[in-house]
Amino acid sequence: MNDLKIAIKKTADAHQIKSQFLANMSHELKTPMNTIIAMSELLLHKELPEKEHRCLVKVVESSHHLMDIINDILDFSKIEANSIELESVSFQLEKLMLSISELFRIRAQQKGLELLIDLSNTTAHHYKGDPKRLKQVLFNLLSNAVKFTQKGEILLKAHVTEEHDGIQTVRFEIKDTGIGIESSQVEDLFNAFSQADMSTTRNYEGIGLGLSIAQGLVLMMGGEIQYESHYGKGSTFWFELPLCVDTSIKPPKPTPKLSNLRIVVVDTKKTSLAILAHVLHDIGIGCVTCNNATEALKLLDSGFQADAVIISCSGETPENITLFHTIKHRFWNKIPSILVMNGYDKEVLLQKLGASKPYKILFKPITHSILFETIIELSERTLTQTPHSKISSNAIAKLNALSNISDEQSKESIAYEIFTNEGIHAHYAIESLGGNRSFYRELLKIFATEQRYFYTEYQALALSNDSIATKRMCHTLKGISATLGMEELCTLAQYAECLEHPLPQDSTLLQEIAKKIETYTQMIHALYPSLHVKS
Repeated sequence: MNDLKIAIKKTADAHQIKSQFLANMSHELKTPMNTIIAMSELLLHKELPEKEHRCLVKVVESSHHLMDIINDILDFSKIEANSIELESVSFQLEKLMLSISELFRIRAQQKGLELLIDLSNTTAHHYKGDPKRLKQVLFNLLSNAVKFTQKGEILLKAHVTEEHDGIQTVRFEIKDTGIGIESSQVEDLFNAFSQADMSTTRNYEGIGLGLSIAQGLVLMMGGEIQYESHYGKGSTFWFELPLCVDTSIKPPKPTPKLSNLRIVVVDTKKTSLAILAHVLHDIGIGCVTCNNATEALKLLDSGFQADAVIISCSGETPENITLFHTIKHRFWNKIPSILVMNGYDKEVLLQKLGASKPYKILFKPITHSILFETIIELSERTLTQTPHSKISSNAIAKLNALSNISDEQSKESIAYEIFTNEGIHAHYAIESLGGNRSFYRELLKIFATEQRYFYTEYQALALSNDSIATKRMCHTLKGISATLGMEELCTLAQYAECLEHPLPQDSTLLQEIAKKIETYTQMIHALYPSLHVKS
């Protein structure tokens, strides 16, 4: 019996020594590795030949990868030695989930994956716990999901399953449509240094510590990781943690009910569509969901009055880009807000959508508060807002007051600030003209003299049914207003150009264009009172 006790003690001591050795070695390795990374990144900011720059980038990438391995070994040794101390600090779950998803957003986009967040009934609370370790667990699980998924979607979900005496049991799920797990691999799934593919030519990098560390941390926090997997179809990993609701921080005020808004949501992905519908319903907004562009267009053509359209755009759905442009051109005065959820590179999307607004690009994954704030912003400004007379009279008074300034350049600089407040982005326009202020000044004068009677001239051409000339007028107006930085007028002219000409005599679009031209012309004349106008 004594021999057994001695053997057990020796084993425990050896285990402790091994863990301490790994921890010490990891610390010793981190110091020179930090130096290598810091010095290499400093060198990257220097001007280097292309070949040397490429080599240095590889050094930095490999150093970061090695540092990740060292950190994993250090965490693993701490878990084995039971030397991790958990914190209890206040944190907001939504921010934590967003920060995690942001780390994987670009990698997911590069693989064409849809990364989604569903916070269900957890968004209103602050919790007390160890956000650093919770984030580490979610990071490891999400890292595996992105690594082993080649197409489809990844869902990061959190919802409260029960509540008792101020403690909520929160269930976290990471669901993917990846390669799944074979039954022969299940036994060693959470073992350290174990991977699904242990061959010498593995397709997936890593040392097999991610799940082992995640399981150890979850056990320390009072939970246990479970999973369900179907080989070739995907996996779901989940765990439940008891989290104390932080009563020292008051939950946010109930979101105002925007029941008067009606929104059409277009997304080909069922999971994403369901999440968006749930969030909008929770905010108090009525919504109609459409699985494709054809369905959405049919709904709008039937006369459905929508205040905004949310369109999910990705490389797989070019028809949704077409839907975006169709709504802009056919329903410009009925649906002023178009919210586009980006599934791929923003620059690529901007090229496809064009510069004219109003629309808002959001990056997936989108949470409750992000969507709510964006809808509030879009609902407060519509394309057809026309309180111009009061605003422009105030602006004209300010411009008239500049007549006492003798220095023309100073006078124009102040005037252009007033222009900007009225929607004429003069400074950007001058910059795009290579800083040529005199040329910009001449273009302003040309606009004031040649576009002032746009509406009258258009109606005269419309009476003779001259579709070519009327369309050309809109095209010319679009060009000069874009050059002068008149973004709203450019948008209106662009809409008009895409329609069938001539437009009806009572066209609200033409009236809107005429109001804008009149406002801008008055402002230009206030700045340049000696300007002669053609009769």
